[in-house]
Amino acid sequence: GSPEAILETLRVRYRESVRATLESVSQMGAQLAARPDAAEVIDALRREVHRLRGSAGSYGFHDLSRLAAALEERLLQWATDATVDRGERSVLVRRFAEALRRDVLGEEDAAEPTGRVLVLVGVEDPQASGIEAE
Repeated sequence: GSPEAILETLRVRYRESVRATLESVSQMGAQLAARPDAAEVIDALRREVHRLRGSAGSYGFHDLSRLAAALEERLLQWATDATVDRGERSVLVRRFAEALRRDVLGEEDAAEPTGRVLVLVGVEDPQASGIEAE
């Protein structure tokens, strides 16, 4: 087949492999919600993100590759400083998972509400989840 057809076949296979990675990243994000300083989770997540950084770029998902590079730097900081982003670690990982779902799989996150985005500054997650806007 043509180079374009071959690349598209590879991208389809890549998307299939990303589903498992997405599940893994989401689970690690949930673990960080419970234990933000879990070194083994941070290390495993860093390895996943590093792998994604390279593979996303190879398959033409350059925005995701850049996002992965930024998160990888953050994860290195988390590994050496328990205070960096401590309260937001699981949220940052969840946002990365949402970007992965959207950019590679072309899916919106089912938990993501449609309509306007309401940014709540200084409001804790449990508090924020109970807020509804008309």
